[in-house]
Amino acid sequence: MAKVLQRLVRIGLLSSTQGTRGGYTLGRPPATISVADVIEAIDGPFTVTACSTEKNDCEQYSKCSVRDPLWQIRERIAAALETVTLAEIAAEHVSSPVPVSRAAVLHNART
Repeated sequence: MAKVLQRLVRIGLLSSTQGTRGGYTLGRPPATISVADVIEAIDGPFTVTACSTEKNDCEQYSKCSVRDPLWQIRERIAAALETVTLAEIAAEHVSSPVPVSRAAVLHNART
């Protein structure tokens, strides 16, 4: 966890404060941090398949018929993740929390 937090600080998504009252805070306003920013900061570039990068490491690369459609899917997913911000997620969580009793009922319905 410490390495993930350090990476988020290095990228500027978090700020850290040392000391007994220290901790982590957002490094930018939550409306400017997208879900894509967080995923890429933690996991690196977003990929759908091993060939989703521009390296062309796959031996089937030149004759692959699904590469371009998969890249288009990757681009659409990445674009969607870029449109959702931490502010939106926090607002949704605060405005519509799931009651504990309701969550328990949903859980029991699955079993």
